[in-house]
Amino acid sequence: MSQLTSRSLKTFFAVALFAVTSLHAAAKKQIILATAEGRTPGAAASELAGVVNHLNAASDIGVIVKTFPTYDAAYAAFREGKADLLVCGAVKYVEAHHDSKALPVVAEAPKMQEAIIVVPKASPLHTVADLKGKKFAFGYDSSTSTHLMPLLLLSKAGVGINDLAKHDFLGTEQEKIVNAVASGTYDAGALANVVYEAHKDTLRVLERSEPFPGATVVAHSDINPTLLAALRTRFLSYKPAGAETKQRFGHGAAPVVDADYNKIRFLCKVLFKKTYL
Repeated sequence: MSQLTSRSLKTFFAVALFAVTSLHAAAKKQIILATAEGRTPGAAASELAGVVNHLNAASDIGVIVKTFPTYDAAYAAFREGKADLLVCGAVKYVEAHHDSKALPVVAEAPKMQEAIIVVPKASPLHTVADLKGKKFAFGYDSSTSTHLMPLLLLSKAGVGINDLAKHDFLGTEQEKIVNAVASGTYDAGALANVVYEAHKDTLRVLERSEPFPGATVVAHSDINPTLLAALRTRFLSYKPAGAETKQRFGHGAAPVVDADYNKIRFLCKVLFKKTYL
């Protein structure tokens, strides 16, 4: 009888352990985070590794990064429900909020960023007005830092697109803009301030924009409120150290609300002729 009892207890505890383990696995919510690919295959996921590992340290959250060729492609996947979260710029966020009432989770710290018009270090150009008749390198057409805000700076200086000798969109990878301007292929270009800081030995600031919200993590409007709160808390508790400070969210995350993007909406209407409410 004692042997039977011992075997029964072992069976009972084995089944109980399996049940607890299964429940724990089921409780860990799997979340797909969409973003644009970086300089090389796998670069975007590597640059998000620190913050993603931090998120996944929570017993109830499991984030998987899925990359796409462009931010437009990443947004399309998010819009179609193929991703739960999206990392994008301020312009793409206001578009997502307009299209589907998408919600901002957090912004990449520091919360407010700047767009910078740069020229080669030895360039004879000293004001934005000097760009009339010159060649200009933008990033991509729905970018805040490499299109919208530079357009504003050009406009304030009385320089329209048609006043430029040439302008091109070089894509999401800002290193292409750095190389194009540094080599003299373009007289000037637009960069995010964090990119400029890494290349200020070869480039010079021609003008800086007013601050605007930086990269934003976006969620669907129907996200479970408890999960949304947990994600925000987890993002905001991230304290990068060592090599993590060179990655995305290298200064952590910052709280953000929809009203922080109202100036971006206004500029989209004025400069892009697009109304995002």
